Amino acid sequence: MKLERRSDLTQSEFIERYLSPGRPVLVEDATAQWRGSAVLLSERYFIETFASSDVQVYDDLFELLSICSLQQYVDSYWHQAARSNVPYVRWYSKFRDLDFPWADDAFARFEGQWSMPYFLPSSDYELPKCQPPKVIDVARDGFPAKGIFISAAGARTRLHSDPWCSDAVLCQLSGRKKVVMYSPAAAQDLCREGKVVDIDGPDQRSFPGLASRKPDVEDFLDQGETLYIPAGWFHHVVTVANSVSLTWNFVHAVHAARFSRYRNGPLAPLDLEVMRYFGAV
Repeated sequence: MKLERRSDLTQSEFIERYLSPGRPVLVEDATAQWRGSAVLLSERYFIETFASSDVQVYDDLFELLSICSLQQYVDSYWHQAARSNVPYVRWYSKFRDLDFPWADDAFARFEGQWSMPYFLPSSDYELPKCQPPKVIDVARDGFPAKGIFISAAGARTRLHSDPWCSDAVLCQLSGRKKVVMYSPAAAQDLCREGKVVDIDGPDQRSFPGLASRKPDVEDFLDQGETLYIPAGWFHHVVTVANSVSLTWNFVHAVHAARFSRYRNGPLAPLDLEVMRYFGAV
């Protein structure tokens, strides 16, 4: 199934039709109103501006492989034909108290060139905490897993669902990605003993239900498009053409009860650090 594509999506309709029921949507014009869209929708800007910056390089999930300059990553992977096992720059801004090469300074350099996508609420968040009349803007404020994703063709993020009982947004600035998604109802066929199946090379004996379980979404994300990924949805993303994206996670007040159950349950040490950093516990 293809993603539902929308433009001119009001905040109230987004909340009612997509956010509250947890329904993915691709917004085609979310970056069009950015003051710096002509600059940001260009891989050249990021590569040239941050060439000497240290970035975080991960495997096809979230194991940190190395810290290197962005130029080193580009020299190693950017101009080669697509291949498998390409590492992935996930350059996150700070989301816990740790001395680390975070991306906060990079975000500060282009803060004035983008803003919260127009269809997203500017207040009433549980994570990060923001109650009216206070407003929040992802371009200047901290969000969990707020990051600059830079990936050469062939890189992938294996199937997973996001932490913190949170929703996610992915803004595609340049390049192309293939997105495969499964609804939370598929969890029994995708998960076993704390592991999620690798759909590119599944172990059929461990995940027998996968053969009859078709993806709920299989589509492409292109330049200027923004994808909303609801909490609990499993997603597998492959970089088809050299790519730059912006991403972050959040919990809106419409899911306050669900988030409260998560927050008051047993939290892994890392998740507890994140909750404390954003004032959620």
